[in-house]
Amino acid sequence: MGPNDSNWKVPFYKRLEELLKKFVSSVNHVQLGVNDDTMSYELYNAVLDVLEKVCREKQLDCSTVLHQATPTGNSLLHVAAEHGRARIAELLVDNNFLLIATNIRKDTALHVATRAKNIGVMRVILSKFDDASSKDNFMMLPNKSGNRALHEAILSRHHEGFDFLLSEQSESTWPSYWDTHPADSPIYVAVQTGDVEILRRLLQIPFPKDRVIYKSQGNSPLFAAISECNIAALKEIVFKKEELMFVTDENGNTPLHYAAFTGYAE
Repeated sequence: MGPNDSNWKVPFYKRLEELLKKFVSSVNHVQLGVNDDTMSYELYNAVLDVLEKVCREKQLDCSTVLHQATPTGNSLLHVAAEHGRARIAELLVDNNFLLIATNIRKDTALHVATRAKNIGVMRVILSKFDDASSKDNFMMLPNKSGNRALHEAILSRHHEGFDFLLSEQSESTWPSYWDTHPADSPIYVAVQTGDVEILRRLLQIPFPKDRVIYKSQGNSPLFAAISECNIAALKEIVFKKEELMFVTDENGNTPLHYAAFTGYAE
């Protein structure tokens, strides 16, 4: 069967199943699918050949090879995400363990792919979630720094990734963008990075109608704009969300207090 045959994937998934049965002591693997035709014929051959060789030579369970990690805890999927290997990621995401695995920084592969601006891998990872609630929960997972994938897109100024993540999340999660704990809100981080374009897009998200203007604990985006002396961000925030001028910190200070205290006359 050649690479032009429409059913070329079927024998390779069958071969991988046989390989799992042959080298895994307890067969607890996931059921592999055959619907996605984006993986190349040659790549499947190469990956399966290498996997079989490693299992045979090192006398390892196949699952052990798939679950191996680098000294920093990066799984094979993390490595594929870091280097933008979307086709390799397609092979690996069928393994639920790899899909949700985290490294020592508590990064999922989605965190890594987003930070590295690898939109192809980001799409592959999120395509595995059929249920919107499960996808939302996965995307909201924080790493050790408290950053979600959306934070990583903002910090790396990855506009395409930011738009993609925003489109993939349910509107029900949007109120959390105004939360400041445990991490700074995405809007606050956008001001810190000085990315007015991302800030503008975030400010289009409505403030939760059922919530009293929050006690910012010093994390109001206006406070960040004052701290960074970013007049463009200040104007953008006040124009789009005037109510933020009345947000106070835990000591009752408003943004005007912050501006006066820091001597930011402009």
